[in-house]
Amino acid sequence: MGRFIFLALLLLTSGYIYRDAIRRGNGPFLASVWSFAVVMAPVFALPIYMGVGLLRSKPSQQSASSNNASIQIAHLCSKCGHESQVSLSECPKCHNKLTLD
Repeated sequence: MGRFIFLALLLLTSGYIYRDAIRRGNGPFLASVWSFAVVMAPVFALPIYMGVGLLRSKPSQQSASSNNASIQIAHLCSKCGHESQVSLSECPKCHNKLTLD
């Protein structure tokens, strides 16, 4: 009975690892490799997978926030062409009144 429960938990964990690897942007092959590794050596593969996942998820969140920052600095002055923040009411270079088009 104990072996059946262990096998069931192992298969459920393997399915979770596969779906999680796909969600994190890994391809189906790499997701299958991680799932197989968890089935073959769960004591080693599961902590390594979780550690690698935590390391990989932090830079992608930072790049998403940096993309948002670059979107906010996209307003060009009609007089001098200086790039400035959308929240400004006048150009910091030539003091021309900025309008949102």
